Amino acid sequence: MLESIRNHAKGWLAYVIVILISIPFALWGIGDYLGYTKAPSIASVNGEDISEQTFLRFYQQLRTQDPLKAQETDAASETALKKNLLEELIAERLQVQSAQKIGFYISDHFITGRISRESIFQSNGKFSRALFERWLQNNDFTEQSFIKKIKESFLAQQTQNFYHSTAFVTPLELEEFYQRLNQKRDVLYAIISKERFQNKVTLSEEALHAFYEHEQNSKLLSTEEEVALEYLELSALDLPTPQVNDDEVKKHFEENVQLYAPAGQSKIAHLLLLTPNGKITHAVSEKITGIQKRLKQGESFEKLVYEFSEDAATKNKKGILGWFTEEELPPDLAKAAFKLKSPGELSEPVQTSHGVHILKLVDKKTTPAPSFDSLAQRIKSQLEQEKRTALFFEKRDELAEKTYEHPNDLTEAGASLGLTVKTSPFWSQTKPFGIFSIPKLKQAAFSAPVLQEKINSEVIEIEPEHVVVLRIKEHKPSTLKPYDEVKSKIAEELTLQQKSKFAEEFTKTVVQQLNQTAITDHALLENKVGEMGKHLSIEWKKQLNEGRFDAHLAPPIRTAVFDLPAPQYKRVFRSVPLESGDQAIVAILHDTLPLVKEISTAERDQYRQLLEASWGRTGYALFIQDFKSKAKIKRKLENL
Repeated sequence: MLESIRNHAKGWLAYVIVILISIPFALWGIGDYLGYTKAPSIASVNGEDISEQTFLRFYQQLRTQDPLKAQETDAASETALKKNLLEELIAERLQVQSAQKIGFYISDHFITGRISRESIFQSNGKFSRALFERWLQNNDFTEQSFIKKIKESFLAQQTQNFYHSTAFVTPLELEEFYQRLNQKRDVLYAIISKERFQNKVTLSEEALHAFYEHEQNSKLLSTEEEVALEYLELSALDLPTPQVNDDEVKKHFEENVQLYAPAGQSKIAHLLLLTPNGKITHAVSEKITGIQKRLKQGESFEKLVYEFSEDAATKNKKGILGWFTEEELPPDLAKAAFKLKSPGELSEPVQTSHGVHILKLVDKKTTPAPSFDSLAQRIKSQLEQEKRTALFFEKRDELAEKTYEHPNDLTEAGASLGLTVKTSPFWSQTKPFGIFSIPKLKQAAFSAPVLQEKINSEVIEIEPEHVVVLRIKEHKPSTLKPYDEVKSKIAEELTLQQKSKFAEEFTKTVVQQLNQTAITDHALLENKVGEMGKHLSIEWKKQLNEGRFDAHLAPPIRTAVFDLPAPQYKRVFRSVPLESGDQAIVAILHDTLPLVKEISTAERDQYRQLLEASWGRTGYALFIQDFKSKAKIKRKLENL
């Protein structure tokens, strides 16, 4: 499903949907969509349950999306992964609940308006309910659940935006941030190679055998689990092009001529009176009556907008909202606005969730409808695609039915659908074969139902209108290799561990001695370090004028460089472990901060935005943390 969304949704919709079904937001199960799930809960947040079914479906999705997590099969790793996931689901609920508690609100009109303008739900430039419903079905949503989840995402984002917009930065804070971000440091460092300790390594047969027998090392010393598969692949692209005759094209045009007529546009202005909690008070009602009376007496709409309208964005712009098609306005406003036929015509008061509106038609424009001949080929292609899609879904349903009725074989389904049962060679999770590099196929191949129960997988969508059903043909479990076969590998691993350990101990001793040196003078310190270097065979190097974002030093060293205190306060030497098993010793010789007067106006604005965004995120995180500390959260870890 995720690939389908990424490939077809664009802009805000893709962003929101992917967030909704990816970490840190929850994936909800089909039972949750339909509203009948009564499964046990895994946790509750202020009385709102997170169902065990939801948790398990999201857990499988998480492992599917991350191949590395899919390989974590030991109990400790799985437990840690599940606990982290549970906290993410709890955090998602807290974000939504906190936004609701402080009064943020997203209307259905806002969401439906955004959805109706999304290109994947449009046909001929207009919203198509058929496309929308098909998309919902393909992605296991109901309309209500989809709108609910999109609303919750926007709701949480609204709270984050509030904290972002209220964050501010003082001039002093801005200057300090600029200086720290652009500071330069002269670095003294040395690399302590693990190879200098090669002659200290001792390997006994007893140690080699102990490593071999230790359960923790079994994965390193074992063969990879491998599978060979049988599978059926169904793609709409492989289906024959359906036949569409001229009569069908003509009939479709005549029955749907309104779909191809260019949408008329109206330029709309409004006068808005806000209504607390969506209810019209006596005061608002009297004000509306008075405004209508003055309009009937001939007073200018624009004058009354300036006097009464509570829409700050349009109050000083004669109330003008802009140009709209009927589909682009919320239904209540659209119905009233497109009843207006002549420029200058006014509507009766219209109540929405925001308040009471009086609309004015400022201008109107239409475009002539295209001819049948100009659309015939386009309609034919559209009908062909619709027939192909309908045929695909018909065959997909048949594939699901046949592979379920015959769970231990693909031959029956293949014969019924005219599909060839394909086979794969043996492959492993780190070296997948062909299409099985797709995470969801890889995860399905190594899932318990397929691998252990040896039944057909479910129908797996790998992209829109392209599905696969697979089953195990042969399975090679992971097995511990013979000791003699891996003895040299064990020796290499133990040698690396010992050399790295010796390097670490040596480096810590040197750093301890250097930090005991009370010399603060730059030149004297370099002499002292140089003498120690000669005595201990350490080669010291300098990197001058190193910045936070330069790449002259290895990342762990550069990180340590800018973690150290400025040398004018205290000169500190630090040991830094490197990925290779080597060690580094690092110290700061000199620290240079840029002059504040060098900051241009554009840079000030850029840095202010960076800081405000950072502090906005921090403020929001603290808000959620406080809300969490007061929330009633129950975790049922025994259900993990």
